[in-house]
Amino acid sequence: MNDKNKAVDPIPEEFASYEEAADFWDTHDTTDYLEFLQPVDVDAQFRKRHNVISE
Repeated sequence: MNDKNKAVDPIPEEFASYEEAADFWDTHDTTDYLEFLQPVDVDAQFRKRHNVISE
């Protein structure tokens, strides 16, 4: 459960690399930053696959 009194690190304005961003999010929980998230519309098309494995 999210503790509203818990201090969280600010999100950096910029990351120097994808690796730096990954390191940040590997050690931080996105649910602590819900006020920064924005809904987006997504148009996804899923294709069904069927794999048969036999001996």
